[in-house]
Order: sequence, then structure tokens, then C-alpha cells
Amino acid sequence: TQDTLNEGDENFAVTITAARDATVANAAPFLTTIADDDQPIIRLSGSSKVGEPGTASYSVRLAAADILAIGQALTFVLDTTSGTASEGLDFFPLFASAIKASNGLTLLSPSTDPNSQAVTVTVRNDSGVALPGGSELVSFTVMTRGDFMPESDETFLVNLTSATGPLGDATVTTTIQDDDEVVLKLAGSVGVVEGSRASYGVYLDGRGLGNGRKVTLTIDATGITATEGVDFLKQLLAAQLTAAAGLTLTVSLPTRTPQTVTVTNTSGSDLAPGSALLSFSIPTTVDLTSEGNETFAVNIISSTARISSGTVTTAISDYGTTPSNPGFIVNTPG
Repeated sequence: TQDTLNEGDENFAVTITAARDATVANAAPFLTTIADDDQPIIRLSGSSKVGEPGTASYSVRLAAADILAIGQALTFVLDTTSGTASEGLDFFPLFASAIKASNGLTLLSPSTDPNSQAVTVTVRNDSGVALPGGSELVSFTVMTRGDFMPESDETFLVNLTSATGPLGDATVTTTIQDDDEVVLKLAGSVGVVEGSRASYGVYLDGRGLGNGRKVTLTIDATGITATEGVDFLKQLLAAQLTAAAGLTLTVSLPTRTPQTVTVTNTSGSDLAPGSALLSFSIPTTVDLTSEGNETFAVNIISSTARISSGTVTTAISDYGTTPSNPGFIVNTPG
């Protein structure tokens, strides 16, 4: 009878045990083999995450309820395709040499399509016993490439198709976890005349910033010999922060010092090392007291980036007299 169960070839025996008005010349059983025409279901499984550089591992297995009969062969196709990761740039295509048959099975001359790089595989059960459900047929690996560009995690797909049987799970999506750190440096005014603004910028140092990647930093200003609120205005307004072209800033509070800022690369392309992320300024005040130069420090820290140079010390030069520039901030004692 016809069924849809993959069970391997089966046999039954027909035997003549007695005859009426006749003699049984040959009582030996006649063996008949039922050739099973049902193919087993196969499934793909593998790594959901991999580092860069790294090696992701995969396998093709029989479904739990299926077997692979002695001598039975299966043909299927394995391929890798780009997701947000780019094949050849972020990960290597699948190589036929990376595919290994499990014990007792024979891999029959895998071939690679010259255009798609898909690999056609035929595997045969030469173990001498039926392979039970859930058994591994082949295993293989896909390698990812390392780079020095901090970027968002990216994905690629491994696909299974078959010419000889039904499929269970046929696609695995693997995420390449970026391991490149963002490096930041602070640069800015080392000296200003009281009443003017000291200017600063935060830059990428030695490494870029991938499209879509974000970095969070905290900016603070502290007095050394200068006094906060008297010689300089520590309060950093969100309006004082300016994002570089193509970047987006998100601040913790409109008015706050320390001020926490998240910078996101929304430019559509990777930023090169040395690129500016943001700029800001801190105003100083004018008084009528001759007091010599005074200093304050501006600092950045980050939990998502390494800081190569995180402090700028700024000296305020004493103006000495009331300036005529109406843009200056005058702090009159008393």
C-alpha cells in the first residue's frame, strides 16, 4: 500500500505450505521487497551569532521521525546570502571543502555553481545500518571577516534547498557581532580671553564609525583655579551642542552638566577616522578684578567607547577692565 512515511525498503515472504490434489515442489519462501519511494525530511540548523572574525557552524540533519536507509542517497543545495552583511566583504561564501559528511556517510563530489556559489551536495548512507531520525548528515562552517570599523551588528543567511526530498527548517539567520571599539578624543581651546566662548569638539580617533552605529558620552566642566558660575558658566545647554553633518544627537536633559549625549551616524555611510562628531562651547564671564589667568577643565567619559584624549584644560586670560563688546558676559562683584 502507498504511504508517506519514510521507512526504508521493506520485504515480505510468500510461502506455499500445502496444496490440494497437488504436490508442493518448492516450499521455500519467496521474498518480495517493497521499495520505499518516500524521501526523508531534512532540516538545517546552526549558529545564530558569530564574532568578527569568527567561524559559524551548521549542520543538516534528518527529521526526528525519518530514517536514511542503507545505500539511500539524498541531494540538496547549500548557499549563503547577504542580509545586512555583505558576502565577500563581511563574510566568506560557503566553500565546498568546508562540508564534511558524518561517520558512515559518503559525500559524493560536491559541486559549486560558478555564478551563485551555491554548493550541490549528495550524501549516501554507506554505514551498513539505517540511519535513525535526528542523525546528522553533514556539517559545515562559514567564516566571517574582521575589520577595524565600529559598526552595527549585521546578518547573513544560510539556505537549504533540496532536489530529492521535503524540507523542514531551511534557513538560518546568523548575526555577526561587531567587536570593534569606538575611540574618541576631545580637542578645544587651551586659552580664551574672559568674556569670550571657549570652543571644543569631539572626534573619532584612529577608527571610524559605521553607518547606523551610535556612541554615548558624558561632557563635564570643572574649575581648577577658575570658579564655576563666576569665571565660566558650567551649565551646558542642549542648544550649545551641534552635531556634525549627517549625525543625530540625543541629550539626556535640555539643561544639564554633566550632559550625556548619544551620537548616531545617520549619514548613510561610514565615517572615516578623524571625523568630527559634535562641537560645543562654554562661555566665560568678565569681571572688573585684575586677578591673573585662571583655568578650568573640560572632560569627556564614555561607557560605549574608549577615550584616547578626554581632557582639555582651558586658561582664561584676565581682561582687567570692562569691555565694550556687548557680546561679553559681565560679572560685576557685589
